Parts: sequence; structure tokens; C-alpha cells
Amino acid sequence: AILEVDLQAQVPELKVPVYMIMGEYDVMKKPARRYFDSLRAPHKEWIEIKGAGHAVSADKPEDVEAVYLGKVLRP
Repeated sequence: AILEVDLQAQVPELKVPVYMIMGEYDVMKKPARRYFDSLRAPHKEWIEIKGAGHAVSADKPEDVEAVYLGKVLRP
């Protein structure tokens, strides 16, 4: 199961930019933040969507779209 995967041990580094998009009320926010803080990557950005839960794309689709267009896909 996905909860049994230890990303900190198995994937300590990525060679691509990382944008961690989390909902303000996501139940996985604390473990995701621990991994994010330990992860080595050329660029990392923690993005928290206010008022969203675990299904951030369903809860706040316009906010997620704005992140993709304004940060991830910026020219």
C-alpha cells in the first residue's frame, strides 16, 4: 500500500523541480511536509491551497489551475 512506502529512504533526491500542492486541511499534510523538507531537488516549492482538503483539485480547481499556469508552466 502507498502508506507503506518510505519516500524519505527510497527517494531522497529528485533531479527535477518539485511543486508540492497541498490542501490546507489535507490529512496527509504533516507527512508530506516532512518528506518535502528532507527532499533534495534543484527547486522546491510548498504550495498550500486555503480551504481545501485532501482532494485539492476537486475542492479548489481554479486555485490549482492558477498554480499550474502561474508557477509550474510559467515561460
